[in-house]
Amino acid sequence: MAAFIKNNRLTVATNDFVSDLIYARAEAVRRGQRVVLCASNAGGNACAPSGGNWGSGRIVFPAEAEGSIGTDSTLILRASLLDVNGNIAIAPSGFQQSLRIPFRPDGTPVLAGSTASFTVCDDRDGAFGRKIEILRTGRVLVTSGTQNCSS
Repeated sequence: MAAFIKNNRLTVATNDFVSDLIYARAEAVRRGQRVVLCASNAGGNACAPSGGNWGSGRIVFPAEAEGSIGTDSTLILRASLLDVNGNIAIAPSGFQQSLRIPFRPDGTPVLAGSTASFTVCDDRDGAFGRKIEILRTGRVLVTSGTQNCSS
């Protein structure tokens, strides 16, 4: 039963993160301007400083408002506060900045290469993790149970 619950928590965390990615991309296209998705600080009202964790929460905001996010929460388009127990880790790979993803007005993300990804893991060792891959076009792909995780 414990494995079932942990698998469901991983699925929920993965789906929530994919939802935030899709939302940020759609808002960039809808607004015709850059929109940023970033790992949030503990209060969910600003981007996390270096060393932050995507699993702790995320915010989406227009890139033009970046300097005002910590002082004016009305500029935040979406806030997702997650994983109060700290059991979910979301590790980025292939991004220019590890704690923020800007989306251009055409919906494409700013990546370091042709793809970037996140590995979503919990406190178990083994191939339980999920991989979220973001293509240069902005398309999001999810692969379940293939990522090795180590606690």
